[in-house]
Amino acid sequence: MRYKGKKVEGRNTELLVLRRPNGEVMAFKCEAVADYTEFEKICPSPEPPEVLKPGGVRERSVKDPKFVKALGEWAERKTDYTVLKSLDASPDIEWDTIDMADPTTWGNYRKEMTDSGFTEIEIARLITTVGVANCMDDSMLEAAREDFLVAEAAAEQESALQVDDPSST
Repeated sequence: MRYKGKKVEGRNTELLVLRRPNGEVMAFKCEAVADYTEFEKICPSPEPPEVLKPGGVRERSVKDPKFVKALGEWAERKTDYTVLKSLDASPDIEWDTIDMADPTTWGNYRKEMTDSGFTEIEIARLITTVGVANCMDDSMLEAAREDFLVAEAAAEQESALQVDDPSST
């Protein structure tokens, strides 16, 4: 592909510079994640369960509480993966408790950063910088959060409306 006659090369990058109390300057280079094949192999997207509707019709229940929960966990892991992969462009970062083959460890970056003296605001700035590098602005992230919360509320409402069959006496 070309844009204005020039070949498009490279990925979007953003830089976050944080100054530490001891005067050290820490630079985090965040690069857009171009390929999620590795993520999809390790963390396939959850599938909603099939439910049998009246008349023998089968359909997927995207409001199933277990599915909604699994989808939320999957989305959180994808965010964690995006943060970690984007930060691969920062050669000076070493993680102690993160194993990219084990998605249950990916969220540890927050605790590791907190334990290293980073504030919540600094961590949030880093996540925002990753988002900008990956062309996700605040409005896109807010829309994703809203979609998730609406789906979660719908699942809770559906669960509350389900009534057990009356027991026979």
